[in-house]
Amino acid sequence: MRVLCRHGHYALYPRRASDAARYCQFFDTELERVEDFYTFPELVAAEHFSIAGREYLGLQATVTFEGRPWDVMRENGFVFDVSNRKLVLLGSVSLRVELPLSNHFYIAPPLVQPGSRDRSGRRILSYDGEYADGEFTRLYVRELEYE
Repeated sequence: MRVLCRHGHYALYPRRASDAARYCQFFDTELERVEDFYTFPELVAAEHFSIAGREYLGLQATVTFEGRPWDVMRENGFVFDVSNRKLVLLGSVSLRVELPLSNHFYIAPPLVQPGSRDRSGRRILSYDGEYADGEFTRLYVRELEYE
């Protein structure tokens, strides 16, 4: 299953028919289909716009902006916190993550929290990865985007 995290918004693309169901069972979570991908139920209501001063998925928007939900989140400095299942400010994430390089991939934990910092202190904003081993214990990340 491919995991495309764009500016703190998660889109999961199953490769096999059973991937979404196995993912939900493994992580004891739910996923919902949106367009051609799955995402967490809390992100389904993400609008394609924000208005400064109005609520956007539980946080007050800082800018008026129109675009895809991940672009709206980027412009407002929001990311989805996978542990607490809600939007948080990018700057409030204080996690560190180890991403050792192996061949052409970074080997990551099952999900990388956007806003986490790598070993050199760079803040991770987006990534593109794959659960290639048929299990969900390691994520093979092929691309990282930093703040």
